[in-house]
Amino acid sequence: MSKPLIRGAAFLLLAGLVVSLGGSLHQAGAAGLRSHVMVHGNAIRLSDLFTGLSPGQDCEIGPSPAPGKRIVVPPIQLAAIASEFDVDWQAGAGYAAAVLERQARTVTRDEILAVLKPALLADGVPAASDISLGAFATPLLPVEMTAPPEIQSLDRDPQSGRFSAILQFAAADAEPVRLRVVGRLEQRVSVLALSRPLPAGSPISAADTQTIRVPLASLRGTPLTSIAEAGGLSLRRPLGDNVPLMRDMLVKAMLIDRGRPVVLRLQSGGLALTAAGTALEAGAAGDSIHVVNSLSHAILVGRIIDSADIQIDAGTAPLIARANGQTRSLPRVPTVGPVAARGWTSGLQEASN
Repeated sequence: MSKPLIRGAAFLLLAGLVVSLGGSLHQAGAAGLRSHVMVHGNAIRLSDLFTGLSPGQDCEIGPSPAPGKRIVVPPIQLAAIASEFDVDWQAGAGYAAAVLERQARTVTRDEILAVLKPALLADGVPAASDISLGAFATPLLPVEMTAPPEIQSLDRDPQSGRFSAILQFAAADAEPVRLRVVGRLEQRVSVLALSRPLPAGSPISAADTQTIRVPLASLRGTPLTSIAEAGGLSLRRPLGDNVPLMRDMLVKAMLIDRGRPVVLRLQSGGLALTAAGTALEAGAAGDSIHVVNSLSHAILVGRIIDSADIQIDAGTAPLIARANGQTRSLPRVPTVGPVAARGWTSGLQEASN
């Protein structure tokens, strides 16, 4: 017949007395005393205190310390336990005590997020969202409680992005531990930003930019997401680093100013013609502007290629300025054939006379 659990004053001594661990350990009898034991589970067993027990003699004798805590069993209590459960042990003349300790671990944010993320995604949260956990008092768990926690409940407010959850940690031979956590969800996006401050009018290049992640709710307007979208653009105003680049912060970069000398280029069939000219308008890359041929004084329309080159639009009718300030049309710029191109060149030469 198994022995009953410790009761009365003997149990109170086991559960609460803490004494000094100094002194020597003396024992007499067949059983031995364990002076320092790491307890696992919710119950203290007779074998946690004594060695050399008879077969079938081991049994539960009381609750174990809370995780991270310990109890010290003094000699008088050890003698009472030995007598209660017929253990052949007696304390010697010296001081004897036993320490029962229960190891513990803390809960980490990573193990909480590991179960929260899939649950929030299943609840309709966008995959690009960031999860920010609020502060929480981590409980001390028994070291054997290593399984991932289960989500008992999950509440979320889609408008504010706030959520709360009840998690339960469990293990065999251990009381479940519940933990309430709160947090906030932020949907973040990757956008282009400056890597260093730049003044107004600065062109945007890959060397001056970086990709950062920002909350979607913080953006006002349409952000740039790649350097390709910034081609040919410059800053409308000075801008610091780590600030998302928005489309309304940028303007086309002026490659050519009014009055700037340029090279006029015409591609006609297999023949490429060039001539010196002057820009009559300012413009950015890809803009069509009026230019004047320096030799013939013909006014042409061309597309800005870079800061020095203008591609003349084939098929347009050149204009020539007269002394009275009026203009007259010249034959259209030819579209094909070297002969036609030569005719266009001579026409300009003739118009200049």
